[in-house]
Amino acid sequence: MTEKTTCFITGAGRDMGADIARAALAAGHAVVATGRNPDPVSEAVGEADDLLAVTLDITNRQDAEAAVQGSAYAASKFAVEGWMESLQPEVEPFGIATTIVEPGFFRTELLEPESTTWPELSIDDYAEPPLRFMAGADSIELAEQKVAALAQQIDAVRELSTTLALDDLDLTATGS
Repeated sequence: MTEKTTCFITGAGRDMGADIARAALAAGHAVVATGRNPDPVSEAVGEADDLLAVTLDITNRQDAEAAVQGSAYAASKFAVEGWMESLQPEVEPFGIATTIVEPGFFRTELLEPESTTWPELSIDDYAEPPLRFMAGADSIELAEQKVAALAQQIDAVRELSTTLALDDLDLTATGS
C-alpha cells in the first residue's frame, strides 16, 4: 500500500495558495493548508476529509508595519526557502520530499476568476519531486540571473578561495 503524500501549503486562504491546495486534494493528496485564519482557508479550499486547515500567523500589527518599512516580507520568504532547503536532507530518509514553489507574477482572483490558468502537466508526472519548482517564465529568468550572478561572484574570488582549502580534506568521507 502506498502512503498518501501530504502537502503543506502556506497562504491557502485565496489566490494561488487556494488553487494549489484544491489541485493537491483533487490529485488525491492530503493537505495541510495554512493562513492567518483557518476559516477563510476552509472556505476557499472547500471541505475535504484529507484537508487540515490550520492557523499560521507569523505577523502582528507591528510586524506588518515593519514589513512595509523594511522589505521584511521578502526576507521572510527567503528564510522559508532556506529552511526548506536545509530541511530536505533531514526528512528525506523518512521518505518525505520537499518542494519549494517559486512563483513568478500571477493574475489573481482580484482581477478575474478565470485569469488563473494551470498547465495540464502535474508535479505528479515526475518520478521525484524537484527541490524547487519555478512557476512561470519570469521565475525561471530570475533564477537564471541569480545563478549567473553567483557564478560571477565565485569566479571573482576563486584564486583566494582555493588557497584556503585543505589539501588532504576528503569531503566524501564525512558525507558533506
